Amino acid sequence: MEEKTQAITFNDDGSISTDVGGKTVKFVHSSDLVKVKDGLEATNKGLEDKVAKLSTDLAETVRVRDENSQSRLTAEAATEQMEKKYKDYEDIKGKVTTLETEGASHKEDYGKLETEISDILRRSLVTHGAPEDSIKDKTLDQLRHLDEAAKLFGNGKKAEPAKYDGQGGAGAGATLAGKTGKDQISAGFGTLHPS
Repeated sequence: MEEKTQAITFNDDGSISTDVGGKTVKFVHSSDLVKVKDGLEATNKGLEDKVAKLSTDLAETVRVRDENSQSRLTAEAATEQMEKKYKDYEDIKGKVTTLETEGASHKEDYGKLETEISDILRRSLVTHGAPEDSIKDKTLDQLRHLDEAAKLFGNGKKAEPAKYDGQGGAGAGATLAGKTGKDQISAGFGTLHPS
């Protein structure tokens, strides 16, 4: 039988290469295989560590995303509640503006009416004999009190001197039983201090 020889090549790295079944096969020292194995294990360990770190980072990212999602949902719910609570805000704001305008108008009308009533009371007090200068700066309440007092003490006419003698007052030259004021005083004095 015929023996075939195979060509073997010795490589610089200490490995041997040969053809087996039409393919080149490389044989290495077992120590080199251990180094390769250790290198692969170190690489795998490094990759496993990276995968573990990436998994941890991914879990943290998912947690933060879920937190943010929950925060967003909470904010949306709060916004919805605020919108429900204040949905009539614009209507109420419009009503307040309308009421403020009406209030200002009523206040203006009240001021005009107060001035008119004050003028009427001043004229009434003047007809009761009050000097116009003394009542021109009085407030409406003061004028009302003065008008009530004037109604109690007068009938709309100016006061006249008392008519004790039955003849229209105690003016100069008035007589009582034909005597002048001087004679009456003398007579009264004489009665009080007889001589």
